[in-house]
Amino acid sequence: MSQWIALVRPGFEEDVRTEFQGTTLEAVPQAGWVLLDYEDSREGPTPWVALSVQEMIFPRQLFQVIDSFNYEDMDTLAELAVHKAMKWLVGSSAHAFHSVYFESPDTERGRKVWPLFPQLTKRVEKLLIKRRALTTQSRTKARLHVFLESADTAWVGVSHPGKSSPWPMGIPVINLPANVPSRSARKLEEAINHFIPAAQHHKRLRPGMRAVDLGAAPGGWSWVLASRGLLVEAIDNGPLKPSANETGLVTHIQTDGFTFRPEKRAAWLVCDMVTGATRVASLIGKWVANGLAREFIFNLKLGGANRQKQIDRARSIIKSEATTKGVGIKLTFKHLYHDRDEVTCHLEITSKLPARIPAGNAGGRPGRGKEGGRGRGKAKETGRVERGKKTGRTSKGKEGERGRGKSKEASRVSKTKETGRASKAKETGRGSKGKETGRVSKAKEGGRGRGRK
Repeated sequence: MSQWIALVRPGFEEDVRTEFQGTTLEAVPQAGWVLLDYEDSREGPTPWVALSVQEMIFPRQLFQVIDSFNYEDMDTLAELAVHKAMKWLVGSSAHAFHSVYFESPDTERGRKVWPLFPQLTKRVEKLLIKRRALTTQSRTKARLHVFLESADTAWVGVSHPGKSSPWPMGIPVINLPANVPSRSARKLEEAINHFIPAAQHHKRLRPGMRAVDLGAAPGGWSWVLASRGLLVEAIDNGPLKPSANETGLVTHIQTDGFTFRPEKRAAWLVCDMVTGATRVASLIGKWVANGLAREFIFNLKLGGANRQKQIDRARSIIKSEATTKGVGIKLTFKHLYHDRDEVTCHLEITSKLPARIPAGNAGGRPGRGKEGGRGRGKAKETGRVERGKKTGRTSKGKEGERGRGKSKEASRVSKTKETGRASKAKETGRGSKGKETGRVSKAKEGGRGRGRK
């Protein structure tokens, strides 16, 4: 049996209790931390690697408790912390500590001591080095945690660097320019760093990849992706801030994010819509089932109590959609530091997808101005089709005649050889790949090429 401390956002203590498969010894509402009692069935001298903060949703930081003690001042605090740590080290397999983290609850009272942490950390590190108990070359690395519960009570704990947050208290340092379109940009930046190993960023977030941002306004998430060189379609009826497209890589499409479908499969789909978790989960499930994107980061807004049940419901909806179409997925949820009453989710498709989006699932872009690009015809042979009153192209017969959109006589294509309509018979100049036929569109009545929906 071992005791563990989980640091959480104040107000989420009960969610840790619900999620944790063990005994909760102490979970004071709004305290910002929870004391857990965990029984590990494995034998050996390393129970401090039994739990991982990456495998739990709500804890920001997680470490096994060594001991607790009372202190009178900062000097006493440092000496007692090192004494407790050295006593633990003798009977462990860690050999030495990898790093030292001073931490406290993310509450008004807890934040008051944060300015003292750099000096306290240096003091403890100096004492450990003197005892040859701090080195980055240790065979089995352990991170030392000193948690200040109050002005006179502290806890000493230990964690494996690979199973605890790389940031003290689980609070990442994210430096973004002052002109980012919204504060939510930090949420996506944190999510990328949490879910995707830094060594894989260059491969999974390559410049030139296509991404879709549903519910993009005012443009914070689009800005994050574009700043990495991705080509972003920002989907929202609302306006984007000018800074959202300072890279020139963001295309704003003013339409409903729930009805939009891309023309081609996107490498990434991100979504931070302010709507119910069930509705967003259903939308993501359809994108997954239809293979519209390969990797996803999205946010689920959790209202009221029973947050775990809402997450379980969303997970069930997405997995059900994926299973119906035989799509394999890896789905992870995390309550990030920049999340409030919500969780951020990462989904990766693990099965092979068809080379193209299945027929009927591909969408189209609504009409746009000169800056917005052109619609594309359905068939390969049609090429680009302009749909303006004066630009409608008719099919080309063997002689290559081109009808003018304004004239009914020129645009109407009959079934005879004289008009050059593209019919199914070889004699009528069907749209073939021959040198003389060129591009052929399937005109309906007025000879206009039909773009994608």
